[in-house]
Amino acid sequence: MAPAKTKALGIALSGAAVRGFVHLGIMQTLEEEGIKPDFLGGSSAGSLIAYLYSAGLTTAQILRLAKNISWFSMIRPIFSSLGLITFKPIEQLLTNHLGNLHFEDLATPLIVSASDLDTGKPVLFDSGPVAPAVHASCAIPGLVKPVRYNGYKQLVDGGVTNNTPSEAVRSIGADYVIAVDVFSPHKRKFAGPIGVGINAVEIMVRNSNLGTDNVDCLIAPDLSDVSFNRFSQKQRMIDIGRKEAEKHIDQIKAALAS
Repeated sequence: MAPAKTKALGIALSGAAVRGFVHLGIMQTLEEEGIKPDFLGGSSAGSLIAYLYSAGLTTAQILRLAKNISWFSMIRPIFSSLGLITFKPIEQLLTNHLGNLHFEDLATPLIVSASDLDTGKPVLFDSGPVAPAVHASCAIPGLVKPVRYNGYKQLVDGGVTNNTPSEAVRSIGADYVIAVDVFSPHKRKFAGPIGVGINAVEIMVRNSNLGTDNVDCLIAPDLSDVSFNRFSQKQRMIDIGRKEAEKHIDQIKAALAS
C-alpha cells in the first residue's frame, strides 16, 4: 500500500557509470514500499535510469532490459578528433525499446542534466526528444564524442557541471527531494600519480554544482570498493542500493506524510 503523502516527491540520480545499478536497487526498494516519485532528474547514468522509470517501466522491467547490457552494446569506436567512441548505441537502444519519446510524453516528469563545453555551463532538458538528451548527459568528455542537440554543438556528461540535479528536480515541482549520490571516490590500492589525479577528478565531479546540498534526504552508500566500470559487479551494486534505501524508508514516509 502506498503511504499517505502530502508532498510531491522528487528524486535526483547522480552519474557514476556502471554504478547506476545502485540506483536500480534503491528505486526497487522504494517501489516495493509504495514510494513513487512525482518528479525525476538525472545526470549521466542517473539520467538513463531516470528516463526508463519516467517512461513507465517498473524496476523489474528495467532489470530485465539491463540484464544483457555491456560496454560492447553501448559504445561504438569512431575516428574523430573529439572522441574515441560514441554512445550513439545507447540512444538507439532507448529508441528501439521505448520509441521516440519526448519529455512531454513521459508518465513521470523528468529533467536531464548535461554540460555545454562551449560555455562551461550546465544545461537542463525537460522538453523535446529524450533519448538524445540522455546520450548527451552520458558523453564522457575526452573519451566520448560530444553530442549536437537542441542548438548546442558540444554537449557532454552532466557530471561535469551538475552531477546530482536536485535543485533542478525541485524547480519542476518537487516539495521533498531525495538526492542519490553514487559517485563516492573509488579507493585504489596502488594509486600512483595517475590514480591520485583520477581521485581528485572524482571529488570535483561529486561536488559539481553542490547537488547534494540543501536536499531533504541524501542517500549516499559507501562505494569506495566498488568499480565504476565493471558490469560483473552489477548484482552487488543492486544489493547495496537496496540495503541503503532500507535505512531511509521510515524517514521518507514520515516526511511525505507530515
